Amino acid sequence: MGPSERLRDYCREVSGYIRWKRIRPSVEAEIGDHLQDQRDAYMAAGDDEETAAGRAIAQMGDPALVGRALDRTHRPRPQWFLAGLTGLLMLLGLAVNCFVLRPAPGLLVVPYFLPYALAFGVFLCFYFMDFSQLGRHGWTLYGLVLAFAALGILLGEWGPGSLLLAVGRLRIRLSYLALVFPVVYALAVYRMRSMGLPGILLSGAACLPPAVVLLLVSNLSGLILYAVAALGTLCLAIGRGWFGPNRRRQVLLISALLAGALLCLAVLGRRYLSGRLGILLHPEQDRLGAGYVHCMIRDILSESVWWGTGGVPEWVGSVELLPNLRTDFALVYLAHRFGFAAWLGMAALMAVFSAVGVRKALGEGSMLGSLLALAAALTLAVQAGSYLICSLGYGLFGPLSLPFISDGLGALLLNAALTGLMLSVFRTGEAYRDRPLPNGEVCGRRSAWEPPCI
Repeated sequence: MGPSERLRDYCREVSGYIRWKRIRPSVEAEIGDHLQDQRDAYMAAGDDEETAAGRAIAQMGDPALVGRALDRTHRPRPQWFLAGLTGLLMLLGLAVNCFVLRPAPGLLVVPYFLPYALAFGVFLCFYFMDFSQLGRHGWTLYGLVLAFAALGILLGEWGPGSLLLAVGRLRIRLSYLALVFPVVYALAVYRMRSMGLPGILLSGAACLPPAVVLLLVSNLSGLILYAVAALGTLCLAIGRGWFGPNRRRQVLLISALLAGALLCLAVLGRRYLSGRLGILLHPEQDRLGAGYVHCMIRDILSESVWWGTGGVPEWVGSVELLPNLRTDFALVYLAHRFGFAAWLGMAALMAVFSAVGVRKALGEGSMLGSLLALAAALTLAVQAGSYLICSLGYGLFGPLSLPFISDGLGALLLNAALTGLMLSVFRTGEAYRDRPLPNGEVCGRRSAWEPPCI
């Protein structure tokens, strides 16, 4: 048996004691690199290759002891805190929709359990999935989602507030594509890593088709959500040097592209935006028209108490008269029914969930894991933030969804999938090593003890 075969056999024997099979290749590569470095050091000191390999193995130690120690170190990291917070939000959403916002007092609550049971199943499927498979099929998924969007635009019918695609009895709201586009765009950015300035330009070009789709389906809230999440993932890739070393030039380029896009948006939609801004600042000028919802929300909240049921202004009549109460303004009803403390408690839960998700996403070592987790975390955070602002009567555009709380099967399932994907990255991201880049570099951690490639 040659020296190289002895090193490989030692690595395989050590990794055989590790029960987490997905991380075994990474551990084998890590130990192999260390053994080769030690062997080369002994050879440089005068030993022949056979002796140097034996000394390197002896220095590493007994394979059983090393393997058991690595088994204790390398295990999936269950995300108990975020998973528990997700479960709590699902239970709160179930309680709100079953017992607080039921359209009729005598309506059975059993059907409301089914969507949440299905959402919990979706969450578990994504939580235990191998997220690295998404990186291997990034362009395919990007193309499939855009093809579905094009099909929906061609065959869809206009419904309340958005374009709907009918598939049998199922009606798919195309505005919910805003929850999918950030993740597929993150996959597109991942596929263009280490391409320098051309990669940034291609990333900017890949950002446009989803934005056009969201404009066509009349979803400005979704467009803003997508823009924030896409810009966040692109800035992360640039900031960590995944497009190349010249970060200053890349930041200037993306800043110029962003400024141009904002200028075009301001010029093309200045009349519409100025009208919306005027209503937002002074809704009382058109209380029974465009400012109706803003005035109604603010007046209801002004009658709310810290704890308990608040009053309702005479001109409002009833909180139930708020349009889209179950989907867009559930928190307004909770503040009226149970007090403003209920609104603040829900806002605190969402803030903690979003902050922890974004922080952990930024701490991921691999490029694929970090991009996917950040895209999912920003999508959930922007949804919650815009919903909370609108529930105070200060929203510039209508909210999309409050994750796990507001009514809507499509949003519930997609948010469950996003949360499961994010937690899957946090749970098993340590085992993932980014594929080699065209120039031979690897952006990601070579081992659990090395910092991310930046």
